Amino acid sequence: MLRAGVISLLLAASCLAGERPVILATETNRRQVDRYDIFEVTAAVRARFENPFRAGDIRVELHLVSPSGRNVTARGFYDQQFVRVKGHDRGELRPAGKPRWKVRFAPDEAGAWSYRLIVATRGGTARSEPGQFLCTPGNLPGPARVAKSNPRRFAYADGSPCLPIGMNVCWAAGGKQPFKTYLDAMSKAGCNYARVWLCSWDLAFEGKRLDDYRLDTAQRLDELFEYAAGRGIGIQLCIDNFSDFVKGDKATLNPYWRRNGGPGADVPDFFRNERAAAHYERKLAYLAARYGAHANLFAWELWNEMNLLTEARQPRYMIEWTKRMTAFLRAADGGRHLITTSIAGNDPWLELWSGSGVDFAQVHVYIPHPEQINYDAELDAAELILSRIGPFEDLPMPVIVGEYGFKRDGEVNLPEGFAADGTHIHNAMWAAAMGGSAGGVMPWWWDKYIHPTNQYRHFTAVAKFCRDLDLNSPDWRIVADHFDGQGRVRVIGWKTQTRGAFWIRRLGNGWYDRLIEKSAPRMLHNVIVRIPGLADGRYRAEWVDTATGKVVKVTFAATDAGVLQLNVPVQAPDVALKTSMQ
Repeated sequence: MLRAGVISLLLAASCLAGERPVILATETNRRQVDRYDIFEVTAAVRARFENPFRAGDIRVELHLVSPSGRNVTARGFYDQQFVRVKGHDRGELRPAGKPRWKVRFAPDEAGAWSYRLIVATRGGTARSEPGQFLCTPGNLPGPARVAKSNPRRFAYADGSPCLPIGMNVCWAAGGKQPFKTYLDAMSKAGCNYARVWLCSWDLAFEGKRLDDYRLDTAQRLDELFEYAAGRGIGIQLCIDNFSDFVKGDKATLNPYWRRNGGPGADVPDFFRNERAAAHYERKLAYLAARYGAHANLFAWELWNEMNLLTEARQPRYMIEWTKRMTAFLRAADGGRHLITTSIAGNDPWLELWSGSGVDFAQVHVYIPHPEQINYDAELDAAELILSRIGPFEDLPMPVIVGEYGFKRDGEVNLPEGFAADGTHIHNAMWAAAMGGSAGGVMPWWWDKYIHPTNQYRHFTAVAKFCRDLDLNSPDWRIVADHFDGQGRVRVIGWKTQTRGAFWIRRLGNGWYDRLIEKSAPRMLHNVIVRIPGLADGRYRAEWVDTATGKVVKVTFAATDAGVLQLNVPVQAPDVALKTSMQ
């Protein structure tokens, strides 16, 4: 089977030199669309071009006028439809019909929009007849943003808070489950976030040559976005990964390397090479045109752990490259979606996050093998998470834990193989959500641990607890302290002068205690917590089971000189608490 990118170039070569483009026909997916949903125009075009992915050869755009009179431009993309030969989302795809052009646009303003399709080549310009569609208010929250009221948090375009809870589902090829199986389970558990990779071993987007895009993969990704949207899950799309550039068998397929016909001699040259940058920008432009209209595109991620491409520490050329590509992608995407990247290791590399133009930082945290423990925080998942997000406290942007789990030990991932109780997932999830991260931890090992041992319950409890919290208000202040005065209990969370949301845990219940030392759970027993800095008054306290998210007890207490003293009414390793003035 020829790849679609090759097919497109063969068809393009048959066009007459110097021919003015002609728009043969257009059709739309609908005449009425909800705000932030997708309005799509499909066009049959006759035109001469060498490369349909190079704007200098052909540019297809939708020029729109909003109800308030704003002029907006949406760029089109070259497309080939495929039909599935086998019956699930990893089945073989075969081309069906002729290639066509599409433009996708997500209106952000209710009312009547007008538009016209424009096709420009070196031979001239063609314009369609004007059209109109109606945008209704709908109830979609829109894409995720950095919250205007709090630069450390996320919000949707409509202003409602966004707390990403979910996991990595980076590929499904070769696994026992397709993407849909994971997304169904995540949705049922209350998740709203998944991290997905474009990678050579599954969602391979680039072919053996530069500008040879895999349009069969592009359709698979279309289907993935649509399926995830129907289940309330946002996708963080990771565009590149270090394995495809420096791992032997994978790097032999990479079109950017000079040995494969590309421009890059080595890693530093790739990041500094102007020709490589131009091709990379072309890829970003296509991705932005095709997927930028999806409201459930949570974020673009330029790289997974790009620092593993080189042994150099914090190379400046990576920061400059990230800054350039972030600016290009933001312009191509119209600023609709968040942009990030990622690095590996314990070094926070604060200069990267503050100097590259990305919207949020992400850290990847892995628990070492027991024989490789270096410091006490690694013995307890919650303390480890808090120690890793701590350096970002003064960074004016959100931070999320984009990967989390036990570190691989060869081909065996111990001690995860016998950690069916999920202590390390439970503690890390609550620590991240309540301790300064803009979301929960995003576990790795979705195919070998999370799904096979059914760890989804840990997402459910946190999601349920946080659902009605609006932590984006600047009135909230983070709390992280030992509140019982004896060092046995850690209280972390958030409070205003009249409200609070806390996770209260008995120390000594870490993964090492449970899995290695085989100690019995230590309970909250005869524990009194004192929360200072509150307005005087009577408070309602809701005590929540951290395993289910259900309220198990309601108590009342009054402040004394601004301090709320509460007797913890449950015996459990941990409990969540919501307080509010009555």
